Amino acid sequence: MSCLDCVRANSDRISVSNTLGIDGGAITISMWFNLATQPGLNEQYYMCNQANNVSKVDYMIYYIDVAGTKSLRAYRNREGVADVNATWTTTLSTDTWYFLQLWYDGTDLKLFEGGVERATAAASGTGTGAETDIFEVGARR
Repeated sequence: MSCLDCVRANSDRISVSNTLGIDGGAITISMWFNLATQPGLNEQYYMCNQANNVSKVDYMIYYIDVAGTKSLRAYRNREGVADVNATWTTTLSTDTWYFLQLWYDGTDLKLFEGGVERATAAASGTGTGAETDIFEVGARR
């Protein structure tokens, strides 16, 4: 079996300048993730990103260390308006595969790990600022 092997230090990722037809409405992004090293103090690892210039909304799954507390987050940003994180405070194990999902239904943003809902946040509406049409999978900091 093969997989995309991304090195965060190199910001390795696959990037497509296209929305893939995702318009800022209901969306589910599913991915497998294997953490090689923990983020350092106040570092974050972005694992996927999808953005749309029509709705001016972008979505992300990322793992972050804030002042020594680690968390996994599903993120929805209404560019120029507000952003929302569904945050699960946890320390992921290295060299372990995780199945992650960002889920949005037009009202709620949810984060799933291993099929279990880990966090939820209310989120709705579109943005007003400039956004770039993009879909990325991989490591970025």
